[in-house]
Amino acid sequence: MRNPFNIEYSDEQLEQARQQLMDDVRPHVHGEELVTAGRFRRGGFSASYAASKAGGGLAYAAVNLARKKKAGGLPQHVALAVTPTKLYALELKQKGRGLVVKREAAVWDRAGLRISTEQRWG
Repeated sequence: MRNPFNIEYSDEQLEQARQQLMDDVRPHVHGEELVTAGRFRRGGFSASYAASKAGGGLAYAAVNLARKKKAGGLPQHVALAVTPTKLYALELKQKGRGLVVKREAAVWDRAGLRISTEQRWG
């Protein structure tokens, strides 16, 4: 993964962050075994920044609405948690210097999902 800030993390720090995320999302997977979890955010910072400078509030809101629609309505910050039978999308909110689980944003049965790494939109 590209690291634009040239921040280096030790294996110990990465494992600690992974374990903290697993602990944070475990209560939200309804007693199922948690296989793995990861944090994600919607992209498009450049477009939002440009809209905020070019037209202010209305342009900024329009860009953010389009980005949210492209993300299937998921929140800006989300944790995806995988169990043997489900995929959970959990909305994250800022708390102090970190993110914590706010609520369940969506849940899908894994058996009904088709997942690909192929990019279909630009």
